[in-house]
Amino acid sequence: MLGLWLAIELVLTAISFAISRLIRRKRVGEIPAGKIDVPRAVAAFFGEVAAAACTHFLVAVTQPFPARKTRLPLNVITTPILLIPGYFCNRSCWLVFGRLLRNCGAAHVYTIDPKPMTGDIREFAKQVAEKVDMILSTTRASQVNLVGHSMGGLIARYYTAELGGARKVGVCVTIASPHHGTAVSRIAPGINAGQMRRGSQFLVALNKSEHVGTSTQLVSIWSRFDNMIVPPTSSVLGGNAKNIVLDGFGHLAMLYSPRVAQLVWDNLNR
Repeated sequence: MLGLWLAIELVLTAISFAISRLIRRKRVGEIPAGKIDVPRAVAAFFGEVAAAACTHFLVAVTQPFPARKTRLPLNVITTPILLIPGYFCNRSCWLVFGRLLRNCGAAHVYTIDPKPMTGDIREFAKQVAEKVDMILSTTRASQVNLVGHSMGGLIARYYTAELGGARKVGVCVTIASPHHGTAVSRIAPGINAGQMRRGSQFLVALNKSEHVGTSTQLVSIWSRFDNMIVPPTSSVLGGNAKNIVLDGFGHLAMLYSPRVAQLVWDNLNR
């Protein structure tokens, strides 16, 4: 059974990289600069296979179980962190990354399950707004920091830009987020998949605020080797945002990387 599971993940990951490469070759000028050597590419590919297998297992197995209640002291020393999952994922995708952040020094780490999985990103942002208010009430902190993976970054941005979240959020870090859409979303189901298409009304409206300065510091961490964000440069934010580009990471592999976790932590506390 385990062998079959891994074989399926290997095939699906190979297909995702193949489709990503094919689409980029058909779009002139959309292959980002920078090359990855063959050994690193092979390592990154199998790293993504392992990350996909782990993520899909965690999301499937833990979905029926309620979130573990967090008991925290009332006096907050570090700013609370809310982790927002991406497309077709739940809080379980953050299991390893949350531990990595705690190893870096994070004390108060929360997660959220946007529902339904194929719903509207704007509705997900309203759920984030409720969660943020709960965190602020529980911890008595003045602000929270947001970390969103993939679609989770769009949820975080919509919350800060459109729902008044800017005054409650200090730093918003996105990881592998399709800020300007991804061609892969055309073959995915759901309202949210449609919103992540390049040139969608949702993204056009959201990105009107891209160059508008706010009190919330935006940071985008992305990889040239991303197999789900096509083109990967879609993750680049304009305006005063800070962009950090990596090599050798697939879309989900970044959720299991101590290096990425340290980057996130450093940017949350600069």
